[in-house]
Parts: sequence; structure tokens; C-alpha cells
Amino acid sequence: VRAAIVQRQQQQAMRQQYIIRLQQEKEANKPQTEKVETPKHPMVGLSKREDGNYNIVNQRETLKNVPKTEVISRIQTFIESLSQNKACIDKFGRRYTSCTCMQFLQNKPLVQLAMCHAILEYSDMTHVQKKHHNVERLRYAKMVSKMTPRERQSKKKTEQLFALPLSYRYLENNRVIVDASSVTETAVDDDSSHPLSSQEQQQQISEAFSHRVCEASWLRLLNIGHHAEKVHKQYIAGNLSIITHQNTGKKRKRKAEDAIEDLRASLQALHDEYINSSECNRKGDEFTLPVSISKRNYYESWCREKGWEPIKVDTANGQYAKVKDFELLDGYYKTEELASLAEAEGRHVVGVAKEVISFANFNSSWNDLFPNMKTQGRIGRGLFIGDSYGSGKWDRNR
Repeated sequence: VRAAIVQRQQQQAMRQQYIIRLQQEKEANKPQTEKVETPKHPMVGLSKREDGNYNIVNQRETLKNVPKTEVISRIQTFIESLSQNKACIDKFGRRYTSCTCMQFLQNKPLVQLAMCHAILEYSDMTHVQKKHHNVERLRYAKMVSKMTPRERQSKKKTEQLFALPLSYRYLENNRVIVDASSVTETAVDDDSSHPLSSQEQQQQISEAFSHRVCEASWLRLLNIGHHAEKVHKQYIAGNLSIITHQNTGKKRKRKAEDAIEDLRASLQALHDEYINSSECNRKGDEFTLPVSISKRNYYESWCREKGWEPIKVDTANGQYAKVKDFELLDGYYKTEELASLAEAEGRHVVGVAKEVISFANFNSSWNDLFPNMKTQGRIGRGLFIGDSYGSGKWDRNR
């Protein structure tokens, strides 16, 4: 029996080693997915000024009064980076597709500049004009598409159904569209200095007009995101209902401006009272208020001045309830109507309670408005942070 148990254990160990070896071979033979680096579109945060220049405000940069020539240069750099890729990038920016339609733009600066001006003209459109522009082109692409729904869902094949965005105004100003024999003057636009003859320019433009790109590249050129594409395709399908955002109808959470202004005035008075007081300890520009003043005590007294009694749900941690759960003090009412009705009935009336904010907003407002006005941290009862007292931790009930 013992020999049989040992033999069975050996067989299980060999089987486990075999499974591990198969997994290692499978991982080694698995094709590694190449990392796709999608260039950032220069139209993100782009807005036109009244003087003809542009502002660029996004998470990466904030530029004001950018000239048109610099914006055109940014867009051309973006188009050139797309043309240098080994293949087109899918609409989500995750992988390369089997399409290489953007490589047509390599070493064609005239076509790239015509596209830059067309993209900039598109960015200057209103929201409704952009929607009409995109919906018409998506409708046409859907009509001429020869792919079956199954092939479209598999995403293994791509179709080139979208024309390149080219600016007719730019081409006319540069005398590219007219016949070469009628060109006797130099180009009007400053960007027209190309080392190509008129015949070669017309040949490139003619090829550009007949060239088609895939849907992913067209969406990326015009900076059409996934949500906007979904809305456009719903319009094409006949669904004209407005897509409702998930936060539509929800009340926006924001700080009460009146309460913030009142708090600013109250803290300013406290600051002016103790800025030159001998009771405060000083360290550079900062000064520490007397121990009798703490943020929580001051917050509670400020709330009581406005007619509210703050409620603590966790006394040990000093956690307050929500502002809407604060209780009204005796003689205070929420509205003028309730106060006048109570006065008519002969009840005690002090006034109408004013709006207050939560302790978190109070604390952040204190730190933002008066960062140099500090309070003394306390540990337990009557002990202060220092070399001789406490463990060096701040008391939550300060």
C-alpha cells in the first residue's frame, strides 16, 4: 500500500510538471501585442478668438493667443505622425489594423497642408454644423459599404469609404485647382512654397481627391470620439432621440457662495484680531492661535451664530452629520414665512437661519483663505503637542 501511495504521488508530480511546461510553451509561442502610441490630437481644447488667433486649453497645456500658422504646423505634425505608422490604429487606439490608407500621405506636404486647413475649418464650425457634416458622410459610407453585418462585427476587414478632408479655399488660393497653363503669378498663401511644379501639384491633388481612408482614420483626423460616433450612428439609424447623460437631472453639488462669503468675513475678523496679538506663537509668516480656539469649536460657534446646532454622529472621531440634518436653534426658522407665522402666533422669534457648510468645506476654506493662521493640536484633555507631552499625533477633536 505504501509503495502504491508513493507511486501515485510521483505520477501526480510528473503530471503537474507536464502541465506547467505546456503553459510555459504556450506563453512563449503567444504573439506579443505591440504597444500602440497614439499621438494626441492638436484640436483638443482648441477654440478660436475674435481676432483670428486660437486658444489651446487642455490637461497638457494652456496657451493663449496662438497664431493660425502654429496651429497649422501642429496639425501637419499630427498628420505626418499618422502617416509614418506601419498601419492604421483602430478607433479606440488599442491596436493596429490591417489597413494602411494613411501611408498615402507620406512625403506629400501640399496634400497635408490642404488637410490641415480643412481640419481647421471643421474645428471652426458650430456643434450643429459639425453634426450635420459627420452624419452626411457616415450615411454615404453606410450606403456604399459592401461588407455584410457579420464581417463588420468581426472587424477583420476594413473598408476605405471616406474621402480625405481637403480645403478647396486653400487650394484655390494657391492656384492648384486651376489649369497649369493659366498660372502666371506666384501663390497667394504663405504656405504655398513647395518644390513641386504645377503639374506635379495637380497630380498629387488629383490622387488625394480620389483616395479613400478607413473609418478609424477619418474619425481620428476630425477628432470624433466614441460617444459622438455613437450619437451620429443613432441618427443615421433613424433614432432622433436625445441621449440623456446619466447625471442629467441631478442637483450639482457646490459650495454655498453666501455661506462662503460670510465665513470669509468671520475668519478675516479672527485673523485681524490675532495677527498682532502677543498670545500667539509665531514662526515666520505663520502664527498659532491661542489654545482656547480650535477649528471644531470655531465651526460649531459659527454654525450657532447662523441658527443651527451641529450634530455629531461620532463623538470619538469628531464626525459631524450632514448639514441638512443639523437642528434649528430655538427661535430660528428656515424661511421668512415660517418666522412671520410664528410671530403671529406669539412664539419666540429670533430670525431666519442662514445657510452653513459642512466641516470639510469649512476646513478647506480656512486652509485656502488663511493658510498662515494655525491652531494648536491637542491630545486628550489639556495636553498639547510638544517635546514633553503626547505621542506627536493630532487629536481629531481639536
